[in-house]
Amino acid sequence: MISRESPCSSGVLSSTRVPVTAKRNFIATRDTSCFLAGLTLAFTLLIFPKVLQADAAEDAARLLARKVTAIPNLRGPLRLVWENGSGLTDTQADSMRDALTAELASRSVVLTEEASAAALHVSVRETPAQVLLIAVVQVAESDQVRIVELSRAAFSLANRGASTPRLQKELLWLEKEPILDAVEHTDSRAKETLLLVLKRDSLVIYRQEKTNWIESNSVPLSPPAPISRDARGAIRFPGVQDNHFSVNLPDRTCDGNLEEKNALKCVFGGEKSWQEGFFLASGCDHSLAWLVSDTGDWSVPDRLILRNPSLPKTAAPLAVLEIPGPALSISSGQAFRSDTAVIFNLSTGFYEVYRITLACGS
Repeated sequence: MISRESPCSSGVLSSTRVPVTAKRNFIATRDTSCFLAGLTLAFTLLIFPKVLQADAAEDAARLLARKVTAIPNLRGPLRLVWENGSGLTDTQADSMRDALTAELASRSVVLTEEASAAALHVSVRETPAQVLLIAVVQVAESDQVRIVELSRAAFSLANRGASTPRLQKELLWLEKEPILDAVEHTDSRAKETLLLVLKRDSLVIYRQEKTNWIESNSVPLSPPAPISRDARGAIRFPGVQDNHFSVNLPDRTCDGNLEEKNALKCVFGGEKSWQEGFFLASGCDHSLAWLVSDTGDWSVPDRLILRNPSLPKTAAPLAVLEIPGPALSISSGQAFRSDTAVIFNLSTGFYEVYRITLACGS
């Protein structure tokens, strides 16, 4: 009888007598089996992680689709705006997109290319520890954001080395009259950069000519926004290439379109949810962080704080930028490449609009 050791183990066969020629044939067969088993194991170790990566990515995309379809009062059809702003390969990102669209279709969500359809903006981004799938869609005049997180360790992402993020600001506009909010937007049809400035009594649109902003249009708000020490306002674009926007004020919500020069359709009343911060992306390593203001006290200088969205608020910030007064609003630019902050300068008494970006290195 032969002992029951593994054919590839280093154990010795039992003392059962076997003809010499047969023994040689058995040893040759055993060595061949070990070689093939090792080759199979090596092949599995090389290939299986990629299979796991693909499965994890597609599962995350399907989960995001389920979160989107669970949004109350969501209405289709939707126009998918997809962006891979991460270190994932095009193949990895495409598999995620295919899984997302398939899951949406299985849940009776119709996708269309029609420009008039509501935009479902989905982007793939990174933080130092995670890969994020972020969906943004406007429902009932409010931006609905859904996020799915995956560990970066599950993907073969390029190692870009340690880099300390740095917040930087660039002054775009200032004036004495109160400013509630401001947003930069690229009009893809007219191929020009616009700055929308929301005031108490009007929405003013400026176009960029070289280094200057030239007034292009002014749409009155009737009646003006209520006077309040905590006056708020927000301009939101639902899609990257969309010229449709909404204006949220404490007492009303208005719809507008850059192609319709003098029209704001407003509905009074309704609950408002004011977003306190926005994502901001780095052009250096595709990482994504969360930009918020600090104190909330309008009588003292403030700070803009960059946080890792994967960590609790008590964690140390990634970067801090001192500003000369309270931050009245923060709005997101296109594809998270920049944010816009409205600040009341306590020293000068001017309302200032800054472009906030994330720079490379220290």
